Amino acid sequence: MNGVRYWFPNCHFFLAADGIAPYQAAIEGRVAKYEEFKRRVEQKVITGEWPNVTYNAFTTREHQCGAIHWALPQMTEEFVLIQEHDCPIRTDVPIPWEVFLNGLRDQTFNVVRLPWCGHGKMHPDHEGLIYDHITYMNEPFLRVHQWSGWPHIARTEWYKDMARAVIPRGGKMVEDSIYGIAQNNPDYFRIAMWQAHDPAEMRFYHRDGRNDPATGLRDQRD
Repeated sequence: MNGVRYWFPNCHFFLAADGIAPYQAAIEGRVAKYEEFKRRVEQKVITGEWPNVTYNAFTTREHQCGAIHWALPQMTEEFVLIQEHDCPIRTDVPIPWEVFLNGLRDQTFNVVRLPWCGHGKMHPDHEGLIYDHITYMNEPFLRVHQWSGWPHIARTEWYKDMARAVIPRGGKMVEDSIYGIAQNNPDYFRIAMWQAHDPAEMRFYHRDGRNDPATGLRDQRD
């Protein structure tokens, strides 16, 4: 959240804490830790330490799809930036946000993704999902078939229309719902990944929130 607030100090956040999954609830101590985490988050919102935040703690397992359908109808700004909790956006390297926003406004792109690895390129295993290289406002972009939940920005109205059409109401990861559809409909999704000019390459960090730092065990992907 701090990274987004750095770049967009006046933006409004829609923050969703999902209900705990049954397999997670079965892990000793997990429910208590999660409830304490949600309590601390709620206090930051209530006290104003985190201003401009609409917060919702789901009581049932809704997953990312449920969170998207809760948040999107309330959004009135021109653009929406999607960020998972374990992918903080960097503030120590340049990001040409105005270029992204212009490309979204004129619909050159419908989605712009931030680069994470390989000097702004796709992961080597995913390079087959690149279908074009373009330059827009002197910035290099990859046109890609790949939908990813990692940080991306889009026009809010387009995102709302897309969500109504292809994202189920709850219980799944958004990426799992869209991945194949995006590959088969590149002209509709118009996904682009900006290519950073410099060796800093990634513009967000992946903290791997599925990995338990105490036990080293990794939660299943569901």
